[in-house]
Amino acid sequence: MIITFATYCIAFSLVDAFVEAIFHSYNGCFIYFTLSTTFGGSKRAGEIGLLVYCGVYSTILASLAVQFFYRAVVIAAPNYVKYFNGWNYIFCILYAIICGIAWPLNVSLTYPDEMTDAYMKEEMLSNYGVKVKDVANYVVLAYNGEGESKTLRWNSVACILSVSSLLSFQYMVMLISGILVYREIQRKSRCSESSKHEKLQKQVFVALVYQVAAPTIFIQLPSFIVLTIPFLDLKFSFRGAIIIYGYCTYPFVDFLIILKVITEYRNAYKRFLIKLANRFIEILGYEMPTTVAPSTTAATISRTLARSGTLFYVITVFLNTSLIHLTLFHTKQIVGTYRKMIVTFALIGIAFSTLDMLVRPLFHSYNGCFIYFTLGSTFRSSKRVAEFGLLIYSAFYSMILAFLAVQFLYRACVISKPYWTKYFDGWKYIFWLFYTFLGGLLWSLASTLTFPDEATLSYMRNEILQNYGVEIKNVPHFAVLAYNGEGPLKTIRWNSLVCIGCVSAILVFQYSIMLVSGIIMYRKTQGKLTATSSEQERMQRQFFNALILQVAAPTIFFQLPGFVVLVFPFFDFKLSFHSGIVTLGFNAYPMVDTLIVLKVVTEYKNAYKRFIQSFAKDCIEFLGGDTPRNPPATVTNALAKL
Repeated sequence: MIITFATYCIAFSLVDAFVEAIFHSYNGCFIYFTLSTTFGGSKRAGEIGLLVYCGVYSTILASLAVQFFYRAVVIAAPNYVKYFNGWNYIFCILYAIICGIAWPLNVSLTYPDEMTDAYMKEEMLSNYGVKVKDVANYVVLAYNGEGESKTLRWNSVACILSVSSLLSFQYMVMLISGILVYREIQRKSRCSESSKHEKLQKQVFVALVYQVAAPTIFIQLPSFIVLTIPFLDLKFSFRGAIIIYGYCTYPFVDFLIILKVITEYRNAYKRFLIKLANRFIEILGYEMPTTVAPSTTAATISRTLARSGTLFYVITVFLNTSLIHLTLFHTKQIVGTYRKMIVTFALIGIAFSTLDMLVRPLFHSYNGCFIYFTLGSTFRSSKRVAEFGLLIYSAFYSMILAFLAVQFLYRACVISKPYWTKYFDGWKYIFWLFYTFLGGLLWSLASTLTFPDEATLSYMRNEILQNYGVEIKNVPHFAVLAYNGEGPLKTIRWNSLVCIGCVSAILVFQYSIMLVSGIIMYRKTQGKLTATSSEQERMQRQFFNALILQVAAPTIFFQLPGFVVLVFPFFDFKLSFHSGIVTLGFNAYPMVDTLIVLKVVTEYKNAYKRFIQSFAKDCIEFLGGDTPRNPPATVTNALAKL
């Protein structure tokens, strides 16, 4: 059953990737549609894809109901388990498939007609820039007509009632089975009959409850509200983006629930990851001991993080090099100063990743101290050079933030004050490079304030020796030690406070530029994107979205955690924490940044498709095959998604 359910989830994720379903509510109407080009522009194929998407989701719910029922039989009536074994299991699969067919049959009742097309025509045009007639869609329109003369559309009512009945039946099976399982588990717990097998049964039951509760609360209930709200005929326009994200993440969350709740799976997954890590490290040419002493656990984690950085580095260099190549030779609309900016930012990203490979920075928090150091630096033979490498690494990170702020400011000028762009053109571009360099210099100078002394060495000596097996005096590092002394006599170390203050000021200044520029861009672009918008205006909007994501991603996933780790020493909590997740965030950032640009900006997506097409053609010709000059669009799109 677990394998079958996992297969359904994989199928759902694959269908989601191809179909890219979208939900939108507008007054008395709810539309379920796709703008995906996976189907080669075929509206009919898109409509079938939408039906398959909801069908697979219904199959997943039915499979959950079967699992609940099976658990109830195992615990409450073991004699009936035989009806699930062997060839009888086919009936379980058949039941799930029937439910999966029933849902899309109900959805097909809402096939669009002239009335739904007329109702949604302007809304789709203004929000998505497409004609609703050209889009694969299904529409729940609550009423025919307007005002006093409006009447219910019975096909929409029939669809909602059928889907609701299907859901109610599945949830009824889960509820009754859940109650039976819960009562039996409680009875056996009171009788102290719990064996290891029965504990596993309890864990499986808890996992099933979570597997139902999570999608019900975060997906099913919001979806049901969105489906039924047209009948209230409220005046509003709402994109169901949060519901789409829920559907996309559901199979992933479901997998995490099983790993978290069931001890057997958790232990097996740990063994699998350890084996995989050993194999990966061996492939890279490193040896890893079979057993690791507790005192060297943190050092082992550090080495593993360093190896993962190799993979991120290779991908980053490839993606950024591709981005530069596309910008210089394959994009038609990205010209002038912004072309220089994209190339410059990609080069800074490559430099940052290269420094990460050479310096191998690590972070460790211990009580009232935070240490920034390296054990695997290329320059470890010279402590002074390795310390300089740590400073350059932090400087380049600050340069990335500074140059992001420059890009925000430039985009704001392009949109709101075009005549100011002359201050970015030609030789004046050097001033903005100098500003970027200055941001990096100030950060590294602030870091030098935390140069280690006898107090930091004494404070961290045992911690570093115990976790990494090295004498801290021999390790290139910088340490933010919050206080001198202990207890009532402790006093703030002003060099650490000034360092944190300077770094915070740099961050606040850069983010202020981004925030103000972002608000200006948003206000200028809001409402301008219509079907009649020029390609230039659309591209401006895409670059704005890309910049927002380029700031939001690192801010949420490692800038905020990094800042928390930096200020933690001043709370003087008693903890020892290897900040590996922050290190991974820094490793992955340049790669993620490039992926954002390639994903969001249509000009780059199209250029990348042409590049992949050309590359595939060259490969085929090199292997001795022939390829047509213009391959079918479906092939091109499939290659571009690789």
